[in-house]
Amino acid sequence: PSRGLGDVYKRQANAVVARQALAGSLIRLKRHAEARPLLEAVLAFRTERHGAEHERTLNTRSSLAICMKKMGDAEGATREEEAVLAARTRTLGPTHDSTLKSRSNLAVSYGEAGDLERKAREYEAVLEASPATLGPRHVKTLLAQANLGNVKRRLGDAAGAVALLRVAAPGLEAAGHYHAAWVRGELGRARAALRDPGRGPRHAVLAGHQSRAQSAARRTFSERSPESIACHRCMSHTAMSYVMG
Repeated sequence: PSRGLGDVYKRQANAVVARQALAGSLIRLKRHAEARPLLEAVLAFRTERHGAEHERTLNTRSSLAICMKKMGDAEGATREEEAVLAARTRTLGPTHDSTLKSRSNLAVSYGEAGDLERKAREYEAVLEASPATLGPRHVKTLLAQANLGNVKRRLGDAAGAVALLRVAAPGLEAAGHYHAAWVRGELGRARAALRDPGRGPRHAVLAGHQSRAQSAARRTFSERSPESIACHRCMSHTAMSYVMG
């Protein structure tokens, strides 16, 4: 009987692995509505077999959060990300690479919801832990500096943004990172805001409104709908006008 149960469990485990692989392929194809029930089934199995805070369970939950976000369920995705971060902080510690990745994902979700203050706090926590864990010149540390610099600029703290971005930009350029050009552009925008202090707060308010509008468009329509694309173009135009004056 024990051997029979072992065979059943092995077949179930193989089916779960296949479902998760298929869900990953569907997500890459942007077929999120088909991927979501597969991930939910995998999550139920892993929670029962491994426990709610096992790393395999949390990885599946993170994938489900991504899927939910792409389908327009931003609030549900954020709740999942908050739960994953809390679990990883307990099981792995606040400075583990997976914990920092979860915190960065949550920061992005807060930003998409227009909550720049909470986004800044999450990135500050990432940056506080990254140098000790990875080193001050590690690419992930530099990206954390760049992301926090971006949020500080949008919140009107141009001086704080410049202080972070002028370290991150050359570091990422030296590493040949594909985000180096964006970070260099962010540094230019922060320096422009520093020359004209009044523009930073005005841009922060407008950026928050536009970010919330874009999230609402994604929830109501789809990521590739004309309405969502129009919101994205509006945000891009605002960023460009902020640089050009």
